[in-house]
Amino acid sequence: MGKCKYCGRDAGFLRSVHRECKAVYELGTVRIVELVQQGASNPSVNIQELDSQVVLIATNSFVQDEEVIRLVKKGWELAVKQSIEKRDFTAKTERELSRLADFRFLTQHFLARSVIWSKYLDGRRRAEERKDRLSSKRKLAESLSKRKIAQEATSIRIDLVQVATARKRRLAQVAAARESRLAKESAEREREQQQKEAKHRRTQALQEAERQRILKQEETEQRLKLVREEAELNRRRMQEKIIKSIKDGRQITSNLSVDETPFNLQRSETLVWVFTNAEYLQEQIVRRRQLSGFYSSPTKYGMELVDRGTMGVTTKHLYFIGNSERFRIEYDNIVAFKEYPDGVGVARGAEQSRHQKFVTGEGWFVYNLVTALARLYYRSD
Repeated sequence: MGKCKYCGRDAGFLRSVHRECKAVYELGTVRIVELVQQGASNPSVNIQELDSQVVLIATNSFVQDEEVIRLVKKGWELAVKQSIEKRDFTAKTERELSRLADFRFLTQHFLARSVIWSKYLDGRRRAEERKDRLSSKRKLAESLSKRKIAQEATSIRIDLVQVATARKRRLAQVAAARESRLAKESAEREREQQQKEAKHRRTQALQEAERQRILKQEETEQRLKLVREEAELNRRRMQEKIIKSIKDGRQITSNLSVDETPFNLQRSETLVWVFTNAEYLQEQIVRRRQLSGFYSSPTKYGMELVDRGTMGVTTKHLYFIGNSERFRIEYDNIVAFKEYPDGVGVARGAEQSRHQKFVTGEGWFVYNLVTALARLYYRSD
């Protein structure tokens, strides 16, 4: 008896699927693609609600997570393709399409590598350039029209002057003076108009240059953000790999150079990780003098900052080198560890010893690292 690849139950002799399960699966894939395509172009659709609907359909239609991601990408790309075919390259459409990057099945990396998205952005850029060219042509046509009107007006005025001179010779000097004055005023107005137009063109050029600068700056910031995210992801993977190697009991190798650190390591001791800009905190202990003259038992309060410096984690010790504090703690002298969101706390075996805390900004990693190394140290003994 074969098993149905969708529901996992018996499918019958020489069969691998139920017809009903296959129909439900195919209908579910179509509904996911249509739902994402409609949501990508509809600003009223809530991303969280869309996410829940996709997950519900996928669960009820036997669609696996990998297939869901492919269907979501397909639906989004169909929405982008539809906008390209309609030549809808407005900023509003771009925001509606790009906001689906917050969808948990998509990432900014996918948008950056998407060919159809790059084609859409290129089409939008060409649309903006075409709009700017049409605007420039319209302004040039208006300028030529004004110049032609001014020339025709000047020609008409000259003709009127000639007719008036022929008819009224006695007023020739007055008419000439009046015409000269009018010509000067017209030239002044025309010069002022030209200056206004030149100023307007310079202002537009400056605005366009500023817009291009802002776009370039945003693009640079986006690239830097992607680089930082990739570096942080690689750092987290390396940390997880180191902790897994320690827990599996494999030989610990490190790319860190001891010569570049201030630590004086012992023989057969390996430097595993270095935390720069670490903070060293210590538990406060206060003894109060009573009326009888004796001091009360020590009272412990919260942690106080003692020093800042470099913290090193090796296979045998915890090292700290600060401005005033320099010490190392052997794992054999630590009776307990405490995990903090931003670091790790240690408690030594002495009854009166103060609890110590090291703040590194990576609480999960430093806690798991030192506890794994401590267990490895105890096993080696």
